[in-house]
Amino acid sequence: VLMWRGEAFLEDCGCPGYDAEEFTACRRSDRHSTLLVDGIGDTRAYSMYGFDRWAELEYDGSWRENPDRSYSFEAVLTSNNTAWEGIKWRRRVTLSASTMRLDDQVRNGGAAAHAYTLLFTLAPDVSVETLSPAGWLLKKRSFSCRMSLQSAARVARIQLREVRNCQKRTPRTALQLQIEFAPAMELRSSVKFRFD
Repeated sequence: VLMWRGEAFLEDCGCPGYDAEEFTACRRSDRHSTLLVDGIGDTRAYSMYGFDRWAELEYDGSWRENPDRSYSFEAVLTSNNTAWEGIKWRRRVTLSASTMRLDDQVRNGGAAAHAYTLLFTLAPDVSVETLSPAGWLLKKRSFSCRMSLQSAARVARIQLREVRNCQKRTPRTALQLQIEFAPAMELRSSVKFRFD
């Protein structure tokens, strides 16, 4: 979740409705702000509460103050899902007064290249204006946020799609920004959110 002055800009589809059959899709990785490997998420559900593929997270739980007075933490995610074999996804989150930066590094211990896709699920009522092939303006009410991508990896496709949240009381649709990279052995990228 990314909030600015009480307004959500990024949020996942939510879990209060996971028990409802009509929200079964909300348990899937592709409904969250996450990484897909060859279009496959880090978990797979086979029933309401059963998962036969899951993620494991290494995180020491501590924020660190950086020399520039920003704060950051990082975590490493692995999964036993088939497409994720040998994949290690390291994400570093850095926060400063009006900026959040996500630095991602995906390492592949296998022999095959993969198509990596970063997903960003926007909060309801957030609009998106494309400023450049790697830059967007997110707007909600009187607030705006510039989102930018930096990566040496070749972007294969960027698209916006509608997703439905999982809130029983206030079901709504929101936009999800999907950044798919061309197949590669590894991925390094940085996504910055800067509020005006």
